[in-house]
Amino acid sequence: MRSYLSGHLDSKTASIDDDVKLSIALSHNSEIIVPPFENLGNISIKWYKVEEANGDYYSNTDPSWHWEEIPYKETEVLEWRDQFIITADVTPTVFQPVYCNVKVVGTMRYKAVLTIDGETYSTPCIESKYRGSISRDVHRISLK
Repeated sequence: MRSYLSGHLDSKTASIDDDVKLSIALSHNSEIIVPPFENLGNISIKWYKVEEANGDYYSNTDPSWHWEEIPYKETEVLEWRDQFIITADVTPTVFQPVYCNVKVVGTMRYKAVLTIDGETYSTPCIESKYRGSISRDVHRISLK
């Protein structure tokens, strides 16, 4: 079975008042399989927030111009475990959150991991880099 977890979606920018949902879909033989994945076997789902790892300042001009390698980290959100659909949350795990009208604003990237009977499928994540930074293949939500 050659399948992959769908992850190459357009990133989204939404208002802090929008209710943004993320969901799992499995692509297999040009067919999109959506939850609840009936008759596929024993299923587990993990969701991760993906963000810059340590808050350091990165210079791409010192000593001369270059692509700076930026480290990222994945943090599993335990409350989202085994959930087919989650509500996007941009509250950082590394930095202090930024608020606008008492709501958290900002950008967060996400990784989803689906395991079916011991076979694991994952959306792109921190290993997906482009010019030192995380690539656009990693799903991103910005709430403004």
